[in-house]
Amino acid sequence: MLYVITLFFCFISVVYATPLFTDLLRSLKLFDEPDSGRKIHKEPIPRMGGVIIYSITILFLFFLYPNVSNIKYFLTGSLIIFLLGVVDDFKNLPWHIKFLGQSIAAVFLILFLRNHGYFNFNFAGIVFPEFLTILMLFIFIVGTLNSFNLLDGLDGLVAGFALLLSVLSFLLSLGSDNSFVTLLSVILFGVTLGFLKFNSNPASIFLGDSGSLTIAYFSLAVLLSSFAEVSNHSIDLVFMGIILSVPIIDTVRVMAIRIANKKHPFLPDNNHIHHIIYSKKIRHKTTVFIILALTIISFLIGIIYKFSSNVLGLFLFIIFAGFLLFIDNILDFIIRKENLLYYGRLFKKLPANFAIVFKYYFLPIITFVLFSFIVYLII
Repeated sequence: MLYVITLFFCFISVVYATPLFTDLLRSLKLFDEPDSGRKIHKEPIPRMGGVIIYSITILFLFFLYPNVSNIKYFLTGSLIIFLLGVVDDFKNLPWHIKFLGQSIAAVFLILFLRNHGYFNFNFAGIVFPEFLTILMLFIFIVGTLNSFNLLDGLDGLVAGFALLLSVLSFLLSLGSDNSFVTLLSVILFGVTLGFLKFNSNPASIFLGDSGSLTIAYFSLAVLLSSFAEVSNHSIDLVFMGIILSVPIIDTVRVMAIRIANKKHPFLPDNNHIHHIIYSKKIRHKTTVFIILALTIISFLIGIIYKFSSNVLGLFLFIIFAGFLLFIDNILDFIIRKENLLYYGRLFKKLPANFAIVFKYYFLPIITFVLFSFIVYLII
């Protein structure tokens, strides 16, 4: 009952607060300006949507979680990563400053996991010494934070990705003794669901670095904690890598291309997976739909790896990783085949129809049902 009510009020809070905050950003002229390079939008769009994501999430945590001091390391780390993103939204920080801030936030997340006993890490069942585990986890956290940041190139992409992760974390944490994990999953679901109303294409507000980094930090916390709960506090980093493989593989692939071309690995370009798909004259909404569909596939492979067969899961993951690495060539091959164009046209219609159903049917129905349920509880 508590989780349903929490979801409803998180959703409603974001839906009502975001337009007001967007108007404030417009009055302050805090825009993400278009350019002739990487950016796809044609008009100035307010950014710093992370302020909404962070403030409402933390507000509900303080209001609903009974022992806030128990999550002090998580709260400190999330504040550091949020402030880092806000400063970066105002003034583009050099990569080494961003790396330093992300590293400090990663240390606090590691302290949070250790404080809750979620520090029995392994790699496909292989247990490493603690100092090596800390190093691997640190690299994993910082790498994931950056991968979310780099994935934020299309309207609704990172918010949709985080929404799917929150659902997975909620399902994994059901029945656990740690109410924080389940509560944060529900809050993250409600917040991202509400924000997608304004962040999906055409977006009226962007996440900005404050949003992508904050969502990444929250997602990592719930995913690592929920998996620990379902695995007797033993976290397989291979499983985590499979679940987050879409942004991680994309980041590794892009950096490898930059290094091969003798470019700085941390400088932005348009070689990301969303740029590649979008460049094939595939519509914006369809591109986001494809990437989120790939995310769901990675979830299914991770579940097979964890709960069915490690060998089968790794085999499927290798095939899936190969698809992501060579997606440019695969899409070219598909587009050249005229007999597949018909199916491509049908597939292109799915996101637009889904968006219409979601906006005009699903949202009003779920809002009415949740509101009626709350009235029923009050009566």
